Amino acid sequence: MHKDRSETLHYQNRLAFSSIALLLLYALSIYTAPFTTRGWILLYRPAIGLWMVLRFPYWWQERAARTCVNWVIAGTALLVFIMGFTAIQWTGKAAVFASITDHFPRWQDFAAWPGGFNPNEWAGAAAWIAPALFALIRYRVVTGWRAAGTTILFAALTALLFLSQSLSGIAGASIGVMFALVPLSRLRWAMAAGGALLLIGNLAVLLAPTQSADVLAAVSGRPSVHSLEHRAVMWERANHMLADHPWTGVGIALYRSLRAEYPTPGYEHVLLPHPHNEALQFATDLGIPGLIVFGWIVLSVGLTARRVMTTGSRRHGAMAAALCAGLLSHAVFGLTDAIPIWDRFAILGWGMLALLAAVERAATAHGSSPD
Repeated sequence: MHKDRSETLHYQNRLAFSSIALLLLYALSIYTAPFTTRGWILLYRPAIGLWMVLRFPYWWQERAARTCVNWVIAGTALLVFIMGFTAIQWTGKAAVFASITDHFPRWQDFAAWPGGFNPNEWAGAAAWIAPALFALIRYRVVTGWRAAGTTILFAALTALLFLSQSLSGIAGASIGVMFALVPLSRLRWAMAAGGALLLIGNLAVLLAPTQSADVLAAVSGRPSVHSLEHRAVMWERANHMLADHPWTGVGIALYRSLRAEYPTPGYEHVLLPHPHNEALQFATDLGIPGLIVFGWIVLSVGLTARRVMTTGSRRHGAMAAALCAGLLSHAVFGLTDAIPIWDRFAILGWGMLALLAAVERAATAHGSSPD
C-alpha cells in the first residue's frame, strides 16, 4: 500500500505540479505585469483545467465514473464536430470550398458560441482530437461498434479540417497521424523525435522569425500564402514585448491590446488576438518564467507517457500513445498558431493532460500489483 501511494504522489509531481506552477505564475502576473490586465476573470478556465488534472486520476479508478468520463470524451469529440459543421466562419481561404460549405447549416448565432469560430481556431481544437481518435483505432483501444463510431467521427473531423484550409491544423494533424502509425514498441523514440521537432521549431520562431516564415512558405509548397509573411510580423512583435519585459511579460491576454505601444505594420486597425505561436503566447503573457513552465509541461507529458509505456499494460500504453498523438498534433499547430491557455477551446488541452495523468495512475497501480 505504501508503495502504491508513493507512486501516486510521484505521478502527481509530473503533471499536477507543472500545472500548479503555471496557474501560480498567471495569478502572480495580475500584480506584476507592467500593464493593467483583466484580472482574475481570465484564470477561471485554467483553474478548471487544473482541477481536472487533479481529480480525473481518482475518478478513473472507479468503473462507473470511468464509464461516465468515456462518454464525456465521446460527446466532446462529437460536439467539436458539430461546432465545425455548423459554426465555422467560412471566409477567406476557407471560401475556396464555398460550393460545399454553403450547404452546411448556419448556427453562428447560437448562444453557446456567438459569432461562430474562425477556421484556424476550430482547427486547433480538431488537431487535439482527430489524431487521438485515429490512434485509438490504430492501436485497437476501441473495438466493435465503438471502433466504427470512432472511425466515422475521425473521418468527419478530418474532412472538416481539410475544408477549413488551416495549414497549421492540417500540418499538426498530419504529424499526429504519422506519430500514431509508429508501433507501440518504438513510440519512445518517436516521442523524443517529436520533442526535438518542437524545440527546434519554437527556437527558430523565437530567434529567427522572418527566416522561419520563409522556410515554412517553401516547405508548404505555397510560397505565395501571405499568412506566413504576416506571422513573421506577429512573431517579431512578440519578441519586442519579451525583450522589453523579459521577467514578467506584458500581462495576461495583452498581446491584443497594446497596439499603440507595439504597432504592427499592416495591422494598425486589425485585432491580433495572439502571436500565432504558443510558446510566444506564454512568453508575452508571463515572460521567460512562462517559457520555462511551458517547457516543463511539455517535458512532463513526455516523461509521463514514457512511464506509462514502461510500467503499464499494452492497453495503458496505447491510451497514452493516443493522447500523445493529439497533444503532439496540437503542439505542431502551435508552432504557427495558438489557442491561449485562457481561451474557450483550451479546456480540451487540459482534458488531455488530465486523462494522461489518469492513465499513468492506472498504469502505476498495474505495475505495483503483485503477480
